Amino acid sequence: DPLGHEAWSGDPNTWQPPPPGQPADPDAWRTGGILDHDGNRDCHRDGAPSEHVIWKTRIGTNGPVAPIIPAGQYTVRVDTRSMCSDASAGWYVAAYTNGTLLEAVRGVSTPDDVQQPHGANAGVTALRVTLP
Repeated sequence: DPLGHEAWSGDPNTWQPPPPGQPADPDAWRTGGILDHDGNRDCHRDGAPSEHVIWKTRIGTNGPVAPIIPAGQYTVRVDTRSMCSDASAGWYVAAYTNGTLLEAVRGVSTPDDVQQPHGANAGVTALRVTLP
């Protein structure tokens, strides 16, 4: 996200906890962009695998609280962890805001895309979008 935080399978939330010793709202983690699941994890095939990083409306003490999505540039990467015995794997990445498509791109991963290590900042940059 524009603040430099990343959601990926090893850390599925863009929210960053406060430094040790500083109090934190126990529901503050809900304010980050959250990766909903890791599609085809460990080569267990999802019928139609999909992964989403979403900012959700949450319930506060006074009712629903709309998510605060930081303005700025977002980078979306495709990290091919394994080809799962396939010669190639097609992917599709789309970025939406308020239900409106901002940009979409398709690509194909090959065994050359399987690199180590996996984690934050890993993978092929699929697209960059800017939210006002």
